[in-house]
Amino acid sequence: MIDLDRTFQALANPTRRAIIVQLTSGATPVNDLAMAQDMSLPGLLDQLQVLEECGLIKIVKTGRVNICHLNSDTMTAAQDWLGAQHQNWRDNLDQFAKSMMEDLA
Repeated sequence: MIDLDRTFQALANPTRRAIIVQLTSGATPVNDLAMAQDMSLPGLLDQLQVLEECGLIKIVKTGRVNICHLNSDTMTAAQDWLGAQHQNWRDNLDQFAKSMMEDLA
């Protein structure tokens, strides 16, 4: 089960969002992420732990290298929720506009 509260909390941080954006280009070694984010390895590992715990990424050890991968299922669940909320707001605003037009007529 995907915990959307934890997902959105993780995405609230600009560093973690930047990591997600970088991973959209493909799986990336942890050391490369640290260099790209201009962070120490321990600082990056803290950020990656949050992303992994909420299910946005997976870290796979390949030999001596840890590789980060996006987990699209979690991002898809967040996107689906946002899409449903967007549609609800659009429907409510359309209904409001319609009632305003009827009131003016």
